[in-house]
Amino acid sequence: MAGWFTHLLVALKALEKLPKEKRSFLSRFEHIDDYLFGSIAPDVRYISNVNAGETHAPKGKSSAFKAFESSSPFVAGYEAHLITDKNWGRIVDSFKVDVKKPEQKFALYFAVDRYFRSKSEWFLPVMFCGNASRADDAALLESLGFDKAQISAYKLLVCGYLLASDAQTSFLTFLTRFPFNASEKAAISVLDSLVIPERKLNSFFSASVSASAEEIAKNL
Repeated sequence: MAGWFTHLLVALKALEKLPKEKRSFLSRFEHIDDYLFGSIAPDVRYISNVNAGETHAPKGKSSAFKAFESSSPFVAGYEAHLITDKNWGRIVDSFKVDVKKPEQKFALYFAVDRYFRSKSEWFLPVMFCGNASRADDAALLESLGFDKAQISAYKLLVCGYLLASDAQTSFLTFLTRFPFNASEKAAISVLDSLVIPERKLNSFFSASVSASAEEIAKNL
């Protein structure tokens, strides 16, 4: 499962690959926030620690378009999230981590996010926080059982993560939602020891962008 910056960046780059008319639809002022928030919306489950299947296979479907029977900007972003997570297995083995151990699993999320952040424009975390904060299409998350307070709390968590002043603070902000039997020091140690397989990461990213753009174009 990819981290929030990675999901947002995949959705942004998928937008750039869409046919002009569909790209224009999603990038409208009134649509772009919901589209980008949709790309991280499935992880709202972390707020109440519900099972991943409830948001990553909504209503028992592997496609957001099919689950919600909608082609809204929010659902298009949601679809990009599901596709990116399906591709996650491409890179997990490359890091030689045990994803059954929380400190290793979460360190992997952040290591990938940190890599893509380092390769991206500096202002993107600020922009993405603004997109998430302004998004107001909450009806479909509410249909999955999340209330407005939980959705607002999730947005605050995401912004805290995106806007943290340094890498370690950002990672520890992320970990505040996930109590586990390991010290923060142990998790940071795993994070700092990970070797980034750049070629495989870039392949994973390109495949996620292309597949997301193809599926969104087909369903919008």
